[in-house]
Amino acid sequence: MKDLELDFINKKIINKLIDGKERVNQQIRLAVNTFIGDWLLDEEFGVDYFNSWSSKQLMEFFIRQQIKQVSGVDAIKSFFIEMIANDNKQYFKIDTEIKYEGDILKINEIIGV
Repeated sequence: MKDLELDFINKKIINKLIDGKERVNQQIRLAVNTFIGDWLLDEEFGVDYFNSWSSKQLMEFFIRQQIKQVSGVDAIKSFFIEMIANDNKQYFKIDTEIKYEGDILKINEIIGV
């Protein structure tokens, strides 16, 4: 399975196909970013901001569920989430290791909310 490469910083599509570890890494980043940022076309999808952000364990549960749903993820080996407040904004730093085709894939993501 192949995907178009995405530039998350400039929010654009790069005219290049990716596969394997690159694709899984991108799909995890996309799933987590979409879930935390909510999907504007479905009000039922995404984070319940009033109840979830106050509980680190609940956010960890929701984000783990999104990662597990990505095609190619065999298992989550480690998971760390940290809330960061900076410049009157809230960020979540996510460091995780997943098992993909027998290898360990490290993903580090900072998501603003």
